[in-house]
This record gives sequence, structure tokens and C-alpha cells, in this order.
Amino acid sequence: MPTQRIVSGFRKHFSKFTHLSETPIGWDFEKEILTFKHITGNKWILVWNLNMLVAVDTLGLWSVFYILYDQYSRLMTNQGTLNLTDFLVILFYGIAFIYGLSLHVVVNTYGKDAVNGWNEMKKFHENISHLDSNKKPKSLLTLNSKLDATLDYIVKISGIMPFVITISAVLTSFDSYFYIIQCLSDTYGYNLVVLSILHCIRFSLLSIAAYEICRLLCLISLMLVYMLITVGDIYSNLIGNIGLHLDLNTFKNLIFTYSATYISNKCYAPFQELGTLLGISYGIFIASIGNFVTVKAYDVLPLPIYFIFPAISGATLFFVNLTLPYGHGLHEMTVAFLKRCGTSAGIRGGIVGKYMRCKLRGMRPLLFYSGFGGIRLFTYDRDQRMDYFEAVIGVTLTLLLGVPELYG
Repeated sequence: MPTQRIVSGFRKHFSKFTHLSETPIGWDFEKEILTFKHITGNKWILVWNLNMLVAVDTLGLWSVFYILYDQYSRLMTNQGTLNLTDFLVILFYGIAFIYGLSLHVVVNTYGKDAVNGWNEMKKFHENISHLDSNKKPKSLLTLNSKLDATLDYIVKISGIMPFVITISAVLTSFDSYFYIIQCLSDTYGYNLVVLSILHCIRFSLLSIAAYEICRLLCLISLMLVYMLITVGDIYSNLIGNIGLHLDLNTFKNLIFTYSATYISNKCYAPFQELGTLLGISYGIFIASIGNFVTVKAYDVLPLPIYFIFPAISGATLFFVNLTLPYGHGLHEMTVAFLKRCGTSAGIRGGIVGKYMRCKLRGMRPLLFYSGFGGIRLFTYDRDQRMDYFEAVIGVTLTLLLGVPELYG
């Protein structure tokens, strides 16, 4: 995969998201690498952290918990019932704000190591890109046209979706802030001026929250997918350099490159493991909610809001279906590399062959998984994609069968 394809993807993303603030993970347009900027001495990074802290981490989550507590109190005192619209507001915005908070923590905690590991992989990829295209072996993990178009679509839709969600939510009163303003107005009897100010604040908070969450989601998706494809292209070239009669210098160069990329991935791993864990977990819930709304709420929600749910669900499932096999494909590629090196070492024989075999005993295939703190929760094996869709179907059926009994 040409390095320029990766550069083009990040250029599109960072050219589109240039408003309000600047994320700590950025793009150097001259050196064409990712950068990480600290909050110290950078006002735009400070603005981004304040945006996330106010619109997502505190007021966003507080508004959802307030609705949940208020509705629970009403149910316990038999003062009313929770309708389907309020239930969906709690689910949709609760998951979105928790996901935004999680991404905020991931970027600030593991962002610097992730950028360093990603840039090192890109350097190794550039070192092999000088090979002649006729001699260069074809990678098993190429960026096919469907995935390339999907990533381009994600960048475009991530720039449009914040405005669509915000305007639709404000016009149809489908957001957690509207519920709070309505409760305050009923309690204190605010006049038109105060209500206008509160609704302006509501619009601002919704805009910031939707914009920042969509921006982070798009950035992390690009980093994860391009990392898988870059590493796959590197190992494909390493396998192509292995012959039956492998000389010692070539063997040392291959092992050095493999070890260096393995170490670089370890720097990137905490970001990837936790990021994909959050993406898989929240993706299951979002896709399930989208399926539930598509079936159950077609006559309840306003059309602008209703169409957002099946669109998000379809995009999530389509993206997962394309990208999950890359993780397992990369593992199979590293296993094949070590096996071919072992075969060449066995044929070589003698002291050199013994040295090669001893060196290979300490090598391990690269395995991508999702987890936290060394705990492996989702491993990218052959069955991971099927397990994901089974989980989505299970949660969707739980909502369809359980919600009517409680809120029908």
C-alpha cells in the first residue's frame, strides 16, 4: 500500500476538523507524521480539553444521570411512566457521553506512546516502499477499494454528522439538555429571555459534544486501520525476502526489522488495546440501539432523528465487517514469517543454522487483541467477527423483548 494513501487519509481528516479547538494528536503536513502536543503552552489543546470536560465529561453525563434519577423517582412514587422517547434519550446520549469521556482519557493517557509507535511503523514502511513495484510482493492486507472508500466516507460523514445531530436534536427536542431546561422552566417559571439564553447554551453544548466525539472517533478509526495495513505491508515484504537458502546477513536484517516493528507495536499497544475495546463495546450497544429503534420506534420519533439510528447502525456493522479480519490476517502473516525463517534455518544446518534456530525460539508472532492492563478480552481470531455480530443480535433481541414489558 503506498504511503501516500495513508498521508492522504490523515490530510483529509485534519483539514476538515479545523474548528473550535485542536486535539493533542495532530498531523505535521510537512514531515507527514503524527504529532502529540501537550496542554502546557498550547491554548488550543487547552480549549479542546475544556470542551471535552464541560460538554461531555461533566454537563453531558450529568444531564443523562439527572434524567435517569428523575424518571426513577417518578416511577418509584407512581407519578408517571417512562416513555420510549425518554428511554432512548438516556440510552443514546448516555452511551455517547461515556464513550466521549473514555476517548478523552485514552488520548491524554496513551496518545503520546501511540503516536511514537505509529510513526516508527510508518518509517519502516517508507524504508521498504523504494522496492520496485514488479519485484515487491503483494500484501495480503492491502487497502482495497471498498475499505478505502469506507475510510473516506467516515471522514466525510464525521464532518457532517455533528451538524445533523445537533440541528435535528434541537428542532425535535430529542436531547438530554432539553429535558433539564423543561424541568427548570416548570419549577421556576422562567421568562422568554432566560429560556432563550438557556436554549443557546443547550445548542452550544450539543454542537461541541457532537463535534468533538465525532472528531475523536474518526481519528482513532484511521489510526487503528492504517496501523494494521501498514504493519501487514511490512511483514508481506519481509516474507518475500525469505528464500530456501537464507544467508546470515539477510537473516539478521529480517530479524532486526521484525523485532523493531514488534517493539514499536508494544508502544502503540495500550492505545490500540483500550481504544478497540471501547470501540467494540460501544459499537455493539450503538448498533443494537439502532436496530431496536429501526424496528420499534418508526412511529414514535421524528423522522430526522429516526433516520440517524439505522444510518449509524449500518455504518458501524459495515465498518466492523471490513476491518476485523485484518487483525487476524496480520497474526497469520507473522506466523508464516517465523515458519519460513525456521524452514530456511533448518535447511541451512551447521553453526549458522543453529544460531538461526536459537534466535527464532525467542520470537513470537504478533497478536492483536482488545483489553486493558494486560487482560485480553477480545482476541482477533477467525471467530471474532462472528462473535461480534452474535453479540449485536443478542443485545438487539434483549431490547426488543425486554423494553415493551417495561415501557410499552
